[in-house]
Amino acid sequence: MKKFSKHRILPLYGIIYSIFLILLLFLTCLIIEIIIPKYSNWQKENDKILNVRKDKLDLTLDYPYLDYSETKLTKNEKRILIIGDSYLQGSGYTNINDTYFRQLQLELYNRGYYDATIYAVGKFGASTYDELKFLTDTNMIKEINPDLIIMGYVMNDPELDDKKGKPLVPSQSDKNYFKKNAILKKINRIFPNITYKINDSLNEKYSQSEERRYDIIVNDYWSKKYDEVAVQPLGKYLNSLNIPSFVVTLPNKLSENVDERYKVLDLFKKSQITTYNTVNYLRNIYQQNPTVYEKNTKINLTNSHPGTFYTKYYAQYLANILEKNYKSSLGKKYSKQIDYKVSINDYIPSSIEPILIKQTEDYSYYQINYPKDKFQMLRLPINKSYLKLNLEFPVELSKITVKTAASVKCVSLYLTYIDDLLGYDSQQMFKIGKSCNDNKTFIINNHKKVTSINIAAKTKNNTLESTMLIKISK
Repeated sequence: MKKFSKHRILPLYGIIYSIFLILLLFLTCLIIEIIIPKYSNWQKENDKILNVRKDKLDLTLDYPYLDYSETKLTKNEKRILIIGDSYLQGSGYTNINDTYFRQLQLELYNRGYYDATIYAVGKFGASTYDELKFLTDTNMIKEINPDLIIMGYVMNDPELDDKKGKPLVPSQSDKNYFKKNAILKKINRIFPNITYKINDSLNEKYSQSEERRYDIIVNDYWSKKYDEVAVQPLGKYLNSLNIPSFVVTLPNKLSENVDERYKVLDLFKKSQITTYNTVNYLRNIYQQNPTVYEKNTKINLTNSHPGTFYTKYYAQYLANILEKNYKSSLGKKYSKQIDYKVSINDYIPSSIEPILIKQTEDYSYYQINYPKDKFQMLRLPINKSYLKLNLEFPVELSKITVKTAASVKCVSLYLTYIDDLLGYDSQQMFKIGKSCNDNKTFIINNHKKVTSINIAAKTKNNTLESTMLIKISK
């Protein structure tokens, strides 16, 4: 009979080793979960922001009009209508002024075109076909009466619906691999950040969502269908208007295959639609300092919508085109630079509803409803609940005074700025200070242009009064 080695590992030892390895793996995952970026938290934040953007839509109209303009600098208004999708509506943007339509408004004002007003119409996922319906099936053109129409083109634009609203062109969204069974769901709950990153990597490798959109563009059958159902009718309609118009590409990636994908613009040209392609313009700027610019190419860790690098240079490109080819749509160019007043045109959460009490050239005085429910408030990137007041125009501030009820013990103030080197908002929040005095005053002496004011309050007994007064001084 064959003898077993006296060094043979007994089943008991095997069980012990297995338990040890499982515990070691669990602890390793736990450490990784703690130290890696908080992807799951950003996902929750995105959902919160998405709801805010939906709340801001004007539901009294038959088209998704985005009204964020508080100020018109002259009475000689020239109206520029931009039609698009989530890039306009603001998916993930905590500050609506970071979107490219608001950046274009600022760019035109900074160049002295105070007559020009940007009107934006868009909704999440809108395709060329949807945008055609905005034009033909609503009162949009009659009510806005634009002097120029701009249509933003992104990669999901070839998606089509039939007459019943069902997808005509097959599409495939990214998958959630950790919702397939009970065990994977539990792993996802324990390690949400690790599983997010794994899921994201799997989608990047195996998902066909982006490739499907690419197939729609280059596949002969679907390209022809897209041309017949969306592009040709769009060209026919635009050419029937006595209004200049064009389509512009809005890439959020600058890889080489982007060039091939934008060959779809040939369809627009055949239908006599003027097109402009921003790819080379953006690529040339990005390549000057890719390490620096890369930080702001997307909104946050889990949202790849174009960040402030892209939206700044979309706007700059468009302003160049308008100055060169559509100057009559801009109105007069004024030589005197206007000094912008302090104006809040966007805020999170929706419930704070700023009310302007008084405004002068030097300051603005607002009343807000500070929410009792912290769930409505933002938390990232400072990891504490705060409200956000976004300024319509970036301005230098000297002082902010916050008057609160007695139940508020302390107030912390954070600001975001236009980065002096980049020329756009770096998407960083800088703490100005914390005040626990009755007169909560913050002095600002850095001579930077402020884009948003962010307030976190600490309260007695975890309760908050409903109002807060804020004086914002230049």
